[in-house]
Amino acid sequence: MPPPPVIKAPEEEEAEPAEDFGGVNEYQDEPIELSVEAEDLLARLQRGRRRRAALATAATAVVALTVICGTVQYVHHVLSYAELAPEITLRPDSLDPESVLLRYRPLRAGRLAFRRTGAGRETELLDEVAREAVGQEQVVLWRAEGLADGERIGVRYRNGWRLTTYEITVTRRKGGG
Repeated sequence: MPPPPVIKAPEEEEAEPAEDFGGVNEYQDEPIELSVEAEDLLARLQRGRRRRAALATAATAVVALTVICGTVQYVHHVLSYAELAPEITLRPDSLDPESVLLRYRPLRAGRLAFRRTGAGRETELLDEVAREAVGQEQVVLWRAEGLADGERIGVRYRNGWRLTTYEITVTRRKGGG
């Protein structure tokens, strides 16, 4: 008698080796695509970093230029004025009704601006305090023709780090003297 037939378990199909197409097959396409996309993302990231660095440099330059311009403006418009002691007197001259006596003591050299406003007009007298005059009382006789009651006369000077204007309103004495 012949031996009984042997039933074998179903065999799995053996995978056929992939054909070699120069080292590229259907399973290798994905990693290549992903690496290209990763390289593209890295390149975009580097461009973004360069752009941010350029913007930060430009913003820093703008801020530095603004600070420099502000400092130059401050030095030119504020620190160029003379600094005065607080005892400034501004009064009409008793001998000449058309004149005003301005007394002050400069603490630092620079310029002063005397301004007259009223009666529909504005007049400004500029003066320079020399280094030799620092600490000595100064008197300016300003002939202000047509000076009337209610007009304002002011002195613009530096007080510490800021500009100040000391103003008086002109009032005439009635009577003889």
